[in-house]
Amino acid sequence: MAQPEITSRPPVWQTSNIAFDAHVKAYQFNLANKMVRREVSYIKQRCAQIGIPYGEVIGRSSLKAVVEARRLLMWEVREKFGLSFFEVGRAFGGRDQSTAISAIKVIEANKACKQ
Repeated sequence: MAQPEITSRPPVWQTSNIAFDAHVKAYQFNLANKMVRREVSYIKQRCAQIGIPYGEVIGRSSLKAVVEARRLLMWEVREKFGLSFFEVGRAFGGRDQSTAISAIKVIEANKACKQ
């Protein structure tokens, strides 16, 4: 049986520039792009004006004040930027388009009742 050759050179993965964390870099790039999107910037700005933390608006909080603010902001984003319901949901933490449709219909119904 032949003996394996023993060398003193390091393995290829130590000498070459191989990116084992390509998925991490792709995720960070995705997060950076989220921060740049104009609707996300608008949501952050409006959250500061309203006084409700951005994390709660895009999160899963079911507090009445947060839910009402989220609905209002969904409506504002739809009106201001002309986004599809899917894109509105994505801007609010990856919600489903049916959630965006429901929230926008509630705001429009409230506006119709007040007139």
